[in-house]
Amino acid sequence: MLDNGIRLAALYSVGCPELVQMNLDSALWSFVVGEPTASISAESARGILEKLDPFVFYQLIAFAVNEKDCFSESVVRAHWLGNGALNPVQDSDVKQVLTDLSSRDSLDVHKLAALALKLRGLIGFVPHHNFCVLQLFAGLKKRGKIPERIITEADRCLVKPGKVVSKSGGLFGVKNLVLVPGSDGGLDVNVRVAMVDSRLISDAAPVFVSTHLGRVREAISEEDSQKLENLLLEAVDFSNK
Repeated sequence: MLDNGIRLAALYSVGCPELVQMNLDSALWSFVVGEPTASISAESARGILEKLDPFVFYQLIAFAVNEKDCFSESVVRAHWLGNGALNPVQDSDVKQVLTDLSSRDSLDVHKLAALALKLRGLIGFVPHHNFCVLQLFAGLKKRGKIPERIITEADRCLVKPGKVVSKSGGLFGVKNLVLVPGSDGGLDVNVRVAMVDSRLISDAAPVFVSTHLGRVREAISEEDSQKLENLLLEAVDFSNK
């Protein structure tokens, strides 16, 4: 049986630019969909996932809740969808992550120093994926209007809840929020319906779903949909400070 946390992390990671650049997206895709002739092992999938940016946030969340395995399902779900394991980053969590990473051969001293600086700046920050995306915008509105192409790309990277309102072939029409320029130079949201690739989901008739990078990722409950929407709006507010 596949490790649920690793599979969940893979489910939300397929299609991300990092994977594509490393030519590892097809391998992780085969793991997610369970292709019998090409699927990699859970151990191999974990090795790939440890190379991606969210890995550091899994560690921060795990240290904060005293979870030994940073790929436990509750930890991974906290980062992507939000749950009770999601707490603001503490200085002690950052120190533990840096201690762990400093023992790895894959990080040289310069990369570790850069990561240390980044993590220090996240103390008090919620390590949810949408905050990770939108924290780049924090303070930008004070420097002038944010280019729409950057907002569009950021919107694509967000994990968003949505309600399925139509179906056509391998696409779902999903009603959800879209990131737009705010009237004051920051960010705002509107409601839209967009056709989204549904090949990753086995449920043929979901009501509420999560979307990321132009794909439906999984069916979620109405309660989880509302929690994720709240986190998205909180992340937008955070970016506008």
